[in-house]
Amino acid sequence: METLITPPLAQDNEYLQATLAVAIGQMKGLHAMISALMAEVAALRKMVAEKPENADLYQSNLKAAMETAKPFVDDAMQTYDEMIELVCSTDVWKN
Repeated sequence: METLITPPLAQDNEYLQATLAVAIGQMKGLHAMISALMAEVAALRKMVAEKPENADLYQSNLKAAMETAKPFVDDAMQTYDEMIELVCSTDVWKN
């Protein structure tokens, strides 16, 4: 038996676009948060290993870790922005 697939309605496409854009936006936020958390953990680990009573060392290590991660996070954020723009583009969803 042959199954017919009906094309989605225009309003379904709009809903799908909006849903995908929100989902990618949430992924972007989560990516930024996990990146910051990873930098925080790296700085804490280094501080504890070297000299736990020196809080200034922690601040310095955290700053260095954030500076190291920043280009990667910025690149990921740009990619997410491009994905959101692509999902929101009406040209992509036309048959």
